[in-house]
Amino acid sequence: DEVHGSSPSIRRRVNEIILSAIRRDVFEIHIEHTQSHSLVRFRQSDGLKAVFTSPLEEHGAIVECIKLLAEMNTNSINPSMGTINYSRGYEVFSFKVDCVPTIFGERLCLIRSRVWHAAEPLLGLDELGMEQSVLDRFQKLSQQEGGAIILTGPKGCGKRTTLLATLNELHSDELNIVSDNFSFSRDGFNQLSMSHRFSPSRGEICNRSFARRQDVDLFVVDFNNCADIAEALRTAAGGFNVFAFLGYENPFQVLDYLQLKIPRWEHWLLADSLKAIVSQRLLALPCQHCKEEYAPDKDLLKQFSIDKDYIERLQLDMTMKDLRFVKAVGCDECEKNGNSSSGYEERPTGVFEVLFPSKELTRLYGLRDHHRAIRQTAIKSGHLTLRDAAMRKALLGQTTLEQVASVTIHWFY
Repeated sequence: DEVHGSSPSIRRRVNEIILSAIRRDVFEIHIEHTQSHSLVRFRQSDGLKAVFTSPLEEHGAIVECIKLLAEMNTNSINPSMGTINYSRGYEVFSFKVDCVPTIFGERLCLIRSRVWHAAEPLLGLDELGMEQSVLDRFQKLSQQEGGAIILTGPKGCGKRTTLLATLNELHSDELNIVSDNFSFSRDGFNQLSMSHRFSPSRGEICNRSFARRQDVDLFVVDFNNCADIAEALRTAAGGFNVFAFLGYENPFQVLDYLQLKIPRWEHWLLADSLKAIVSQRLLALPCQHCKEEYAPDKDLLKQFSIDKDYIERLQLDMTMKDLRFVKAVGCDECEKNGNSSSGYEERPTGVFEVLFPSKELTRLYGLRDHHRAIRQTAIKSGHLTLRDAAMRKALLGQTTLEQVASVTIHWFY
């Protein structure tokens, strides 16, 4: 379908940008005003890539055309949001549009809703890379009624893939799932429209009143945009399942943030509502055709703080003499995959740090210097940090030390 805008040339340009993103299966479009031209970039697996450039004089018209499509105020330069429903044949594609002013001009970010059909295969929880002992406990907790599971980590770390795999295991015709997150949709998940969401001033979707009115069984909430996290945790403590996103590095930072956002007299909510806090990253897998095995020297082991005690803490059945690592080399097979890093497989694996709150940990909530105390107590109880989980994969030959260092560079303690 033709995009309706201001002039035929601008309509064609906007049409070309959106159609190109759909054909390439790209889920983020960035349109920005530089000093010399208007730039369009697509976010792909290896980062943002420049795709189109236009003369500066066209930038304002492109922005206005997209804002009109998203039913946004074209006369305002304040930050604003909207939604575009773009149809092509029998398919409808939805884009969340976020507009912000910059020193050169307005900047647009279009995020496409990922629609998974019932027949489309999804990764199972057992395919994501979670340690078996952690996976068993996580699956058991996710199936229990009531409580909150929080997924955290930087952008692009795989949080939504983990959530979809979890929801896919829980999904049934008897379950009423409501989400305020625009990044994905699937039959059976009731995703609220951008224009009909509850604003922070009028209340959030994740509250007990809304849950009772709509008879909700499971909420998916973005805590980054949630005005009343305490109310969301009250809902979880009241017997409703809540899955939430947060953009922090590790579970202990999440606990710090929650204790700041929740009144001190309601810190009991953390003990009564939290089921698990999951932090994750993505690790590239070395190509099975060309990877090489090598024995580490003493300097390398010292650099990564690997000794007998550390191997025992990781619960690995090996001695220091048995240690072998793998390195990525590069061959014709892995280069065919189109991966930007030669020597690695196209599809990465996940590495997870999952904190399961216990009675011993909850006693430390609210205490001074609780962050360090909770972390030390958790590690003594067998908790594996992100660095531990990544190193375990390296010691088992599943990834390289370079990958471990790249995703856990500031976790070497």
